[in-house]
Amino acid sequence: MDFREVIGAYADALFRYSARRLGDRQLAEDAVQETFMRAYRQQQAMPADPGGWLFGIARHCCQEIARARRRPAEAAKPLDDAPAPEPPEPLDAALDGLDAAEQALLHLKHGEGLTGREIAARTGQPLGSVTSALSRAYSKLRDRLAAGRNA
Repeated sequence: MDFREVIGAYADALFRYSARRLGDRQLAEDAVQETFMRAYRQQQAMPADPGGWLFGIARHCCQEIARARRRPAEAAKPLDDAPAPEPPEPLDAALDGLDAAEQALLHLKHGEGLTGREIAARTGQPLGSVTSALSRAYSKLRDRLAAGRNA
């Protein structure tokens, strides 16, 4: 797939995703632009179905933008009154613990709203394999989130 086709196919979905994560249209546009810049620089690593890969890049861009928004306010505080650094969002940390294939499946299911059958058709995997992989990914997420609450 030509990179221009990738942009056309995923720009709107990436914008909606980024806008939900950041709560700001301007910042979402910045995140999408940065996502495509990073993807362009790494396009030799782009999989045949780049959706999950692009959304993974977008998630990292959104996290970086959100952190950068918090920094100026934190820098203005005196050091002795500074609170302990915030831990990463529990779901983001749990998602980071999944492998790329699991992240891609979860993105297709929840980011793009595809059904199991649609995911199977898009990835070329049997429906049973898709549902089993999703089940394992959900189980890992539950375990990681529970471990984070108990820590």
